[in-house]
Amino acid sequence: MRFPDPAEQDMQPQTSTRCPDHLLEQMGWVRELARSLVRDPNVAEDVSQQTFLHALSSPPSEALGVERMRLWLARVTRRFAWRTNRSQARRARRERVAARPEAQTSTLEIVSRGALQEQLVSAVMGLPEPYRATILYRYLDSLTTAEIAEKCGVSQAAVRQRIVRGLERLRAELDSEHGGDRGAWLALLTPFAGRAHRPGAGLAGAAGIVVCIALLAIATTQRRTQEAASAIAPEPALVGPGVTASIELVDASDSLSGRRALPVQVPRASTALAEAHDHLTTTDPHTDNNMKLALRSLLLASALSSPAAAGDLLVTQITPSRVIKVDGNTGAILDSNYIDIGNLVGFGSGFHETRDGVNTANGEIWISDSTAQAVYRFTSDGTTYLGSLPTGSCGGLEIANNTLWDTESGGAAGQAAVQYDMTSFNMLNSVGLTSPKDAYLYNGALLVSQFNGTIMSIDPSSGALNGTFANPGATLYQMRRLASGNLLVARWGPPGLFEISPTGTLLATLPFSVGQPEGVAELGNGNYLVSTQQGLYSYDPVSHVATLIDSHPALFIFDAPVVTTGLAYCDPGSAGVMACPCSNPPSGTGRGCNNSAATGGANIVGAGSALLSADSVVFTTSSQTANGTTILLQGTVNVPAGTGFGQGVRCVGGALKRLYVKSPGGSGGISAPVGADPSVTARSAALGDPISSGQHRFYMAYYRDPSVLGGCPALSTYNATNALDLTWN
Repeated sequence: MRFPDPAEQDMQPQTSTRCPDHLLEQMGWVRELARSLVRDPNVAEDVSQQTFLHALSSPPSEALGVERMRLWLARVTRRFAWRTNRSQARRARRERVAARPEAQTSTLEIVSRGALQEQLVSAVMGLPEPYRATILYRYLDSLTTAEIAEKCGVSQAAVRQRIVRGLERLRAELDSEHGGDRGAWLALLTPFAGRAHRPGAGLAGAAGIVVCIALLAIATTQRRTQEAASAIAPEPALVGPGVTASIELVDASDSLSGRRALPVQVPRASTALAEAHDHLTTTDPHTDNNMKLALRSLLLASALSSPAAAGDLLVTQITPSRVIKVDGNTGAILDSNYIDIGNLVGFGSGFHETRDGVNTANGEIWISDSTAQAVYRFTSDGTTYLGSLPTGSCGGLEIANNTLWDTESGGAAGQAAVQYDMTSFNMLNSVGLTSPKDAYLYNGALLVSQFNGTIMSIDPSSGALNGTFANPGATLYQMRRLASGNLLVARWGPPGLFEISPTGTLLATLPFSVGQPEGVAELGNGNYLVSTQQGLYSYDPVSHVATLIDSHPALFIFDAPVVTTGLAYCDPGSAGVMACPCSNPPSGTGRGCNNSAATGGANIVGAGSALLSADSVVFTTSSQTANGTTILLQGTVNVPAGTGFGQGVRCVGGALKRLYVKSPGGSGGISAPVGADPSVTARSAALGDPISSGQHRFYMAYYRDPSVLGGCPALSTYNATNALDLTWN
């Protein structure tokens, strides 16, 4: 295939070849190799991406076994790593020569940061149990939630809740210390938060609370000079049980080439603070002040400076038939009549079982009504009814591969999961099941819960039945992914909730005593939102206490439309933008050129805060090809007229940076940054493009589109979304 670097001057492919699956299977191994060859984890990710793209565009000419394939990939990876290290060394020498004294960190800023560090140490050690122990386990020992749960004899949900509430207490303490001015301490944390973000780090690396303990040790020993501290080149890595980490250290007198990796054994049992203190105050010359100073560079990071903000949620209700909007962090009602279904559609207060909803790529909300055997269409703000689409007795809805899946308990298809084309609404597939209740896209498969207690797995592309995913028993309704990656399932009878692993293993059964759960979702505060015929509840998974939010009968819960960030532009064929190069115009505005999946063109939206001090921007694409590997691109220049780019049009130019590489996994779209990904601003800075307040950056995504449409060269096996203009403040 051809998957180009858009920074290439001619924008044309060099070679064209297939993309064998066994190349992609080795990319996890390549990433580990890259991390062992370069010091900076962000740079290591760049090296692995370069290897990945090279493997896609110029794979070996013959089929290779695993060992020979790894040898080939190792040569490519080492070549890119060598080039990168050489380039960085040269740049560092130039910057060191050109550096001016006034560009150095001020003494006042250093002292302020130090004071903040000491405040955080005090705040961590002042946490009541079980929050203190949980925070230390998570951020000092780098234990997973499952490991902490096993050690403490509680559920993973309890651990997650303790982490969330522990961090909330720390933020509140720092707010109090700074007179309620969160911006003051956030500004001091920002440099460290940027260092903590890295691909593949997991939550432990993103938080860096480990340094709280390091600072406590530092307070009892002689500190090095600030010059030595500024010379450290951190490798922010926390390691697993019994694993030796290589932490890059630099002495103040060392030259750039004089870096050395010192093996440090990270302790695992830190329930007693003394164990961490003894380890970090060792007199071993290799782990004394150098080790403490290296740990300082892991400081504080994004768990505190960027608290997770859950998106708002919508809940369907009956009697009256409406949709309410709730806060995704607390469950508090934001709008008690977000969509007045009964009055907008015209059936008033009559009983209609309006069960589930989905957000479509073109900005609509679709709601299922099993009573009317229809799907209703509304504008995303919930104010306008756009019409209905005929179905059977519909229930759960899900969008996968740009098609709509609906669970039906009656109608022409009988009891089945039914797939519809979202444009013509013709039926594409029907999979016979036993009283299906919900459809949910999970790890690339379409899961369907059934009244008989089983969860079935369906291939969302072909409609083929894969078999049983899980069989927890009882009567099952809605399913939602937890932040841990596990699956939360509403158990109607006997009432309760199931937590199921990605492999289908039942992990926990939680009792629920105030109704029969039908809808579920995880809130940002660690509680679960649970809907029943008796009302809507906030459920504490630790104490099992359910608190009533609203007494109207509630059914399913789904995501509220995201308020977008950035100005969309680059509509091919209109407003002065060039036409699509393959006679493949988009189906409307806000889309790139049409693709081989005939989606009408892919689009990109942004959400979150474009603040340099609290960057929470996330980009989401949709309506791509189902599995096309996708690169999110940032540029410094708007190209108003666009330029031909494979089967699409590119309106982003200037200094181009490939921020993230993602796979849609069958969904036809990606989101980034997510999970352990660095924030947009941190990633941009790591790639050599720091963003200042008031500056614009321009964003788009390009993706693999292997079936070339008519009128384009055979090598044009890629396509692009529209673009976004984002102003950072």
